[in-house]
Amino acid sequence: IGFTATPFRSAPKGKTEGLGKTFEALVYEYSLADAITDGALCPVTGIQVETELDLEGVDPDDEEKLEKLVDTPERCDVVAEKYLELASGKQAIAFSVTVLHAWHLAEALQAAGVKADVVWADDKKRAEKIAAYKRKETQVLCNCGLLTEGFDAPETEAVLLVRPTQSRGLYAQQVGRVTRLFPGKTQGLVIDFVANSDTHSLAS
Repeated sequence: IGFTATPFRSAPKGKTEGLGKTFEALVYEYSLADAITDGALCPVTGIQVETELDLEGVDPDDEEKLEKLVDTPERCDVVAEKYLELASGKQAIAFSVTVLHAWHLAEALQAAGVKADVVWADDKKRAEKIAAYKRKETQVLCNCGLLTEGFDAPETEAVLLVRPTQSRGLYAQQVGRVTRLFPGKTQGLVIDFVANSDTHSLAS
């Protein structure tokens, strides 16, 4: 018998595969939706922002190509604009394609008057920045591939999905950042700028 928090994991070419090579069968699964229904997690509301992003034929593992399509001044400005329109003042985490993309998002947010910062794996001030976020001195924390697992900030009220993914597991991890219960928090908000919700169920 085995237990895992990630029964579905990323596979080559951005696809998702189960653990069939490890276990014979999945006999019990407790989804985000089940946990929300039981009151163990916070309800989630999703909003998709149409940005006319065309990823047809783009390899989801080709970060260089994705960055060119997703990391533009215009798109970063839209993220800042929609954060102010839909989640102003909320503690939020933004998921980007690359570290440079995370910097550009933070700069756009800062230019719009939002207290934003950037963290990444090798950031020597990472712990300090995360602590500032948890103290609500920073409103939006932009990151690339860092705050998806092993990170818990229940005060997070919104996530900004600016990284396309075909991985069900990664999508669930990103959405999961807003599902932790916290005093005064009635729901988590998912703002999707890259149509991830077209591919994945919001709370699966």
